[in-house]
Amino acid sequence: MPPLRFILPLALAMTTHTAAAEVPREWIDPATGYRVVRLSDEPGTASLYFHQWSFTPDGRSVVVTTPHGIALLDHTTRAVDPLVSGDARIIQLGRRTGDVFFTRPEGEGLAVFTLSLATRAERRIALLPPRATISTVNADESLLAGTLTESEPPAGELFPPNSGASVKNTPQGEWMQSTDDRARDGRLFTFAEQKERRLARRLAARLPMALFTISTATGELRIVHRATDWLNHLQFSPVDPGQLMFCHEGPWHMVDRLWLVRTDGSALTKVHARTMNMEIAGHEFFSPDGRTVWYDLQTPRGESFWLASYDLATGSRSRLHVERNAWSVHYNVSADGARFSGDGGDAEMVAHAPDGKWLYLFRPEAIPDVAELSAPDAAGLIRPGVLRATRLVDMRAHDYRLEPNAMFTPDGKKLIFRGNLHGEVHVYAVDLAPAAQPPARYPRPHPMPAFLRILFAGLAFLAATTPGLLAAEDERPVVNDSGVPVEKPAAGTLPTLWIAGDSTVRSNDPMRGWGQDLPRFFDPAKINVVNRAIGGRSTRTFYTEGKWQAIVDALKPGDWVVIQFGHNDVGHLDARSKFRGSLKSIGDETEDVAKPDGTVETVRSYGWYLKTFTRTARAKGANVVLCSPIPHKKFDDNGKFVRDWAQWRGWVEACARAEGAAYIDLAELVSRGYDRLTQAEVEAFFADKGTHTNAAGSLFNARALLAGLRALPGAPLDAHLSAEGLAPTNP
Repeated sequence: MPPLRFILPLALAMTTHTAAAEVPREWIDPATGYRVVRLSDEPGTASLYFHQWSFTPDGRSVVVTTPHGIALLDHTTRAVDPLVSGDARIIQLGRRTGDVFFTRPEGEGLAVFTLSLATRAERRIALLPPRATISTVNADESLLAGTLTESEPPAGELFPPNSGASVKNTPQGEWMQSTDDRARDGRLFTFAEQKERRLARRLAARLPMALFTISTATGELRIVHRATDWLNHLQFSPVDPGQLMFCHEGPWHMVDRLWLVRTDGSALTKVHARTMNMEIAGHEFFSPDGRTVWYDLQTPRGESFWLASYDLATGSRSRLHVERNAWSVHYNVSADGARFSGDGGDAEMVAHAPDGKWLYLFRPEAIPDVAELSAPDAAGLIRPGVLRATRLVDMRAHDYRLEPNAMFTPDGKKLIFRGNLHGEVHVYAVDLAPAAQPPARYPRPHPMPAFLRILFAGLAFLAATTPGLLAAEDERPVVNDSGVPVEKPAAGTLPTLWIAGDSTVRSNDPMRGWGQDLPRFFDPAKINVVNRAIGGRSTRTFYTEGKWQAIVDALKPGDWVVIQFGHNDVGHLDARSKFRGSLKSIGDETEDVAKPDGTVETVRSYGWYLKTFTRTARAKGANVVLCSPIPHKKFDDNGKFVRDWAQWRGWVEACARAEGAAYIDLAELVSRGYDRLTQAEVEAFFADKGTHTNAAGSLFNARALLAGLRALPGAPLDAHLSAEGLAPTNP
């Protein structure tokens, strides 16, 4: 029998080859830990534009376009239900009945129809005038709304449709294809630049247009508004049958884009007025209750990013700041209004984000008044806030000429989106609760060939029966704290710096954590340093075992707490990781886990525990420092150190910001130090295969943390440092 070290790589290579040949049905995203499912079977199936209502009244099915027409796709069972065949163009589903509204060519014109979901009976509503399109259906399904171009475009011009829907039952209309359009210096314009130039040509044409409604009962057409602006992006309020929103289309910095109007033509309202050159606003959408208009705002274009809102009843406004990498082509909102989604963007798009190709889940956080003291005119000012981003799906393999257009399912448990992640266009869903199992390195296709199933079954048996084979670090026992000394402040009258963490902060010889070397940098006559870190703990178990509460009980005003967890939070929630993994997010979601003793534990997110630590410590008057986890020992083929913890670092920083704690990116500080060393020098810092440092490594990491502490605004701990702590350091 060949050695197992040769068989396993061979099996993995075969699996990888199989994955490349077949689009995977589902996988755990290795970068985020969220489960992604391909809902569609047929290539060329696509979900709709982000604001087109797409769900049946029971919330189980989403309407999609296919190469054959229009269909329903059950996002729970993946069953496909064909609805309309042929050259039919979807408008949306009715919010009240779920009936399908669509257009179809009729002679030289275009007619609009409805299909009953209950009876599958089709009814023709009206024949549209030439150059008219229908974009939206109102809340009670009594009216359609669309635009009419009242003169022919200039000869030879190919202008985009005046609708959020695509030109054909494909995700991209003909006008969205790349061309050979070049700048004066011969440079080929990027796709994004080509799109801007096409928009500008259409705007400059100043074609007379009309916004109109059609009665679904009688087919009567009524003009609502006329202009030579390019009228587009029509949306009815999801609640108010008489409220329309539309836009002036074109390059966003050249138009006043967002407008509201009643269906009787009254109350024409400009939603957003530009206050600086190159300020842009767009990709607007209603909140589910119809009370608010949300939109992408940039002040100026490509530099500062916001999700902005306008209250229809009061005119009040808010702005939620978005980081550059989290800027998204389209945002959307959950049914309860508590969360937002974003579909990311590539480096050519307006944000020029260096790492923006992700699907995002956002949680809004308001920025409160300081010390509960409000400005006299606060009620009339824009309410500020931030969007805290969680990455859901790695979209780096996706071509953003097809915009993903993510939308929440009505129950708020998934995002539906379209993608070309594996070449062909498909409809996907991502669960909004992190997966229970750890991420797979490769999406595994289904089904796996029989010979590979047999091979892996054999390997699993051997792994279970051969000592040491494929052993994981997680198989080490959790430290029994009964034998671990509990450090206490040496001088009760002095302030105390408390340390909370895992075995990378305090461990046993030959392993050593940075918390064991940090005290040498502080003057014991000025401050106590108490290391309460203990091996094998996560934020979850440090909390549930009462270890955090023991620190809180001992805190006094002016104390400091330095917290670093993560290495044990990454695992399973259940016995596979000794009941210590936490939910992989910073939200308020929970999951119940049954324990062997018959009890049920409600497990919370990594961020929930960190924020709880911070909040309870600050309530006692203590200062809190949250640290990202120290990096693992990883190198690429060229011997260059490889950083990790990317998403976890963002989570720690977000928790610190949310709760008013200081943040030290310890992972980055240590990594920068490793960058200056050779691979052999870094290897010499570790006591195991890549997680725990030895005495030299722990001192290196402690110096990195010291540098982070000294870089805090105002250097508040410098007064407590020893001579060694005050000496210049270069970890």
